[in-house]
Amino acid sequence: MMTLARAPNDESLRDTFQGREHFKQPGAITPYYGAILDLADVLSAYASYTGIFRPQAAQDE
Repeated sequence: MMTLARAPNDESLRDTFQGREHFKQPGAITPYYGAILDLADVLSAYASYTGIFRPQAAQDE
């Protein structure tokens, strides 16, 4: 069993009526889970799951 986490810092530029704005959002922790099951000496099965984080700026478009 594997458990990992990622905390990215998202940055973007937006064009507005007032000009170009720099937008920075601190990272939200995104969990990653995975498991590897040995089925035979030369065969394994892998499964994983992650919760995807979408910055608010990406949802507005």
